[in-house]
Amino acid sequence: MSKRSAMVPKSVQALLLTTGLCCSQAGGQITPQPTQAGPAWRGWGTSIAWWSNPVADWSDAKFDELMDAVWDEDLGLGFNIARYNIGGGQNPAFPDSYMRAGGEMDGFQPVQGGPFDWTADAGQRRVLDAAIVRGVDVVEAFSNSPPYWLTISQDVSGNGTGNRDGTDNLDPANYLAFGIYLANVARHFRDEQNIHFESMIPLNEPTGVWWDGDGGQEGCVFRRSRQPDLFRATRQALDALGMTELPLSGPEEVSTGDTHDSFNSYPQDVRDMMSHVSTHSYGGGKRGQLNNLVKNARKPLWMSEYNNNGDDPLDSGLNLASRISLDITSMPHVSAWITWQVAEDLFLQHNWGQIRLPFSGAEAFFKRTQYHTTAQFSRWIRPGSRVLPSGRDNVVIAYDRARSRLTVVAVNDTNSPESLTLDLSAFDSLGSSASVIRTSASESQQELTDIVLVGSSLNIPLAARSVTTYVIDDVVASTLGTVTESDVSTFLTDLAADAPEADLDGDFKADAFDLIEMMHAAHIADAWQPIFAQSFSETEFANLEQYEIGNGDDGGYYLADDDVLWVQAFSPRPWTPENGGVAFRANGLTLLAGETYRFEFDAADFNQGWTTGGQLLIGIATSVPSATATPNIASAVVTVPEVNASEPSFQRYEISFVPTASAVSPLIVVRTSGIASGQQRIGVRNLTVTQRQLD
Repeated sequence: MSKRSAMVPKSVQALLLTTGLCCSQAGGQITPQPTQAGPAWRGWGTSIAWWSNPVADWSDAKFDELMDAVWDEDLGLGFNIARYNIGGGQNPAFPDSYMRAGGEMDGFQPVQGGPFDWTADAGQRRVLDAAIVRGVDVVEAFSNSPPYWLTISQDVSGNGTGNRDGTDNLDPANYLAFGIYLANVARHFRDEQNIHFESMIPLNEPTGVWWDGDGGQEGCVFRRSRQPDLFRATRQALDALGMTELPLSGPEEVSTGDTHDSFNSYPQDVRDMMSHVSTHSYGGGKRGQLNNLVKNARKPLWMSEYNNNGDDPLDSGLNLASRISLDITSMPHVSAWITWQVAEDLFLQHNWGQIRLPFSGAEAFFKRTQYHTTAQFSRWIRPGSRVLPSGRDNVVIAYDRARSRLTVVAVNDTNSPESLTLDLSAFDSLGSSASVIRTSASESQQELTDIVLVGSSLNIPLAARSVTTYVIDDVVASTLGTVTESDVSTFLTDLAADAPEADLDGDFKADAFDLIEMMHAAHIADAWQPIFAQSFSETEFANLEQYEIGNGDDGGYYLADDDVLWVQAFSPRPWTPENGGVAFRANGLTLLAGETYRFEFDAADFNQGWTTGGQLLIGIATSVPSATATPNIASAVVTVPEVNASEPSFQRYEISFVPTASAVSPLIVVRTSGIASGQQRIGVRNLTVTQRQLD
């Protein structure tokens, strides 16, 4: 929906990916751990703005066919989340051509102070009713703009000169009036149609300068410093109209980085108003920071809007699948993924949306490749599932305890086939085979021959330029998630408050069964618990005591967007081994001689045809070692394999070590460990030091 494209960091010239906690992985093997399960998956969905307008008057037969394709679990995508757009309604003084086809949304109060017209917006209301009949159980309300008569420009497409210089379009004096408009709509839906919105979102991409009053679509700038007052006014209006049960959500920024910065700026009273935090992912940045910020705030995190386009159908489908996978793996606290427009016309000659639907003319639609690659996820990873870390940005693994089902979705956007091995030994019991469903250049959710498990191992082939789903039934994992004593205390508080964080069994309510789940998990023995974690964001790393290490040309380190530390070395002819990296102070870390600890981190080779995989050294020292010296407290070397891809593929590493001497706030050393030729560049992220905790 945004008119803005993602920026590529100059320092790396590639999208650097970020994940959270990860599983053990070596080479092409993945070992998913049920004890690292994420939050209960809430679902998949779409907004119903725009594309609902042209189908408002379709015949019942064709309309039902389209509804089945979107909402039905067996016949379609199985979406269970619908986002209803409360339109502002454009100024009637503008010509019809001022807004894009389908993009002019009805408002419910066409004249300031006038009556509400509840017959308006027939298309969205018809689609929403059909969605609920087909099993949609989550309905959100969101606004792109206030009614035109409240705006400064008297134009719901923004305020500016049409040159990407959009500015605020709602005077703060009118925030409460806007909130009352939204509250009236929500109350009508509740009282007259028995539709209870799960949350109310009064803004959309609020810091986007593209809401500049040039027509096309509704949009309104709310500068970051004013957003808290908008939320407060909306909350006041909802309460005044008897909608106290309806929470807010936001901030719906265009990128994960912007969402992080906005939510991070909100005072606690505004955060407390939100049922969950929602972000768009048209742009990246600070993915790991956003994930941790929202998790620490004890709020669910939703990816609430993304669509892509492209002239090549398969490229578009693979790119969309890669983004779904990236959003879920790089932000393991995400519990919902929602597309912007599941259906779209041929807009600007690009293939937006999963379904091609002419916004004028015949009653017809067809499914694009994006439809099938989305279905590879949405039809098989169902609400209540728990995502398990895979250690790879292109592999999503989910366990559905209610169905005793393990689902693996793997994206291969390269021109070469690949293969992976799943080590499923961490599960209590397994089915004997995996069903296989694939979308590629010649296949659309094609069911292939089952693959038989060999013991607890499953070898899965990934065809070139494909998305493949593997489904194993009769899978049992007795425990999901590991907990500490602090976790138990927090859980009991959440349970007493009926908070969503207490939902451990994925049935979307906090009850005695969740207490049983917690009691079971709390008795896991031999668990490793973090005692130190280091972020590689510039803001958190800049103030540390740090020393660059390097003994050759270009030896050293740098930080990149998405919290990645890159260490590098260059060996010129005649190819003499060289090293590069950094030593930094681990403030607050205490290590005892003779005790066992473990480094846990993600690492990746960055290969663009001129770098090679190689050895990475991680160590502990009391003083800065030279580029070739071994750290004096502890050290270990791992081999990071060369990956011939345009983007780095991070793997999880776990290295046990025993300090030779006790140390308080020692130096952690991260550097390359000798290469024979060429350039070596290795990325490290999510570095933690853990210690074994015995019951």
